Amino acid sequence: ALMRQFHQITAALQDAGNQPDAASLEDLQAKRRDVWDLLAIARARAAGAAEPPLLSLQAVQRVLAPDEAVLGYFFLAPTVLLIMMMDRERFDVERVVFNSEDEMAPVNDLLDAIEGMASGGLLDLDAAIQAAGELLLPVGVREFIQAKARVIVSPHHGLHLFPFHAASWDGKFLIERSAVRYIPNFSSLLLEWRGPMRTGVFALAVSRFNVAGEPCPDLANAE
Repeated sequence: ALMRQFHQITAALQDAGNQPDAASLEDLQAKRRDVWDLLAIARARAAGAAEPPLLSLQAVQRVLAPDEAVLGYFFLAPTVLLIMMMDRERFDVERVVFNSEDEMAPVNDLLDAIEGMASGGLLDLDAAIQAAGELLLPVGVREFIQAKARVIVSPHHGLHLFPFHAASWDGKFLIERSAVRYIPNFSSLLLEWRGPMRTGVFALAVSRFNVAGEPCPDLANAE
């Protein structure tokens, strides 16, 4: 039933793509995300996946190393962003309010550009990421994580597309200051690792690539 509902909403989205009603399109997209989440839950349960552990602040803090910090992002509204900051001993929240969608343009324009990278034109990603990073990593957030060797990021909605590790910080990238990894939610930090502990590691690096058919400069120090 869920899969049938997912296909119906997808078909409706394709039809709505030719219509000027943006609100209707956004409503359908939100419904499809909800159904997709329910499908993922149903599949996990059918496969015998264990229920996630009970989420609490204390439980998450217990699994963090002293040199780790977690950043959680949540949109309360299109122009209101909640940033949760947590380490082994501290928990803080910063509410970022943008006076208009124009103030959020650096973020929204970058995410739109990433989603539409099949279109023509070379993107100035460095400048776009730097501008968006100033909004997504405000001063209070940087002060919270500045002494941490590892930063864990849990994005929300379109922010899953944003490369937090490439955000600029005092002339360097965040990844040059701290190891960065991404999680879908805080609960995932509480799940026990069930894979093999002593296996090989596969790594893939790309040093030369094209964006929208335009050649990009080779990446320095990549082999």
